[in-house]
Amino acid sequence: MDIQGQNIVVFDCEIKNEIKGDITWGTHDKMGISVACAFDFRVMDYLVFMDDNIEQLIARLNSADIVSGFNIVGFDNKLLNACCQSKLSDKLPIYDLMIESKRALGHSDNARTPGMRLDDHLLGTFGKEHMKTEDGAEAPRMWQRKEYGRAITYCLADVKREAKLFHHVWKGLPVTTPNHGPRVLRDPKTMIQKKKSVVNHATGEVVEVPV
Repeated sequence: MDIQGQNIVVFDCEIKNEIKGDITWGTHDKMGISVACAFDFRVMDYLVFMDDNIEQLIARLNSADIVSGFNIVGFDNKLLNACCQSKLSDKLPIYDLMIESKRALGHSDNARTPGMRLDDHLLGTFGKEHMKTEDGAEAPRMWQRKEYGRAITYCLADVKREAKLFHHVWKGLPVTTPNHGPRVLRDPKTMIQKKKSVVNHATGEVVEVPV
């Protein structure tokens, strides 16, 4: 199954406020969202979301057949729900690359497994030249220094790497981390529900329904 044109979105969020003082990893509503970026396989293009259009990201994710990223269950999804008026669907079809990698090792979703950062996956799977461009902890500092272009570029670079990793997994190829070696993750193609086009005779509209 070709990934091009599939209703799949890989996304990543950056925060406005640094994690310090009364802003902790548990206070998502205080972090703010500086920028969120996505790669949409349906149109094979990047999307950027900020204060003026962040609600559109929620709508796009809620309409996707697969929503992916790295540690989105533990962070990005919670951040969106805390900072946006709209909410993510409880039935969101999530393929979290970090969680799937843990499961492939036989670890639980919440297990503290060293050597499981995005950079570990990029280094082991693709090589050093494909690692992240900057430290994620620097992203909110960029924003506070009004280095908006740099922050957006950083977020886009992260999404590019996450989409590359997802596409690699889609093709059934193993991922590798230096601490754990190679493993094949769950096939995300099994999440794509087959549909067929039918005519609604009451309206004449052509709609897609599961088969």
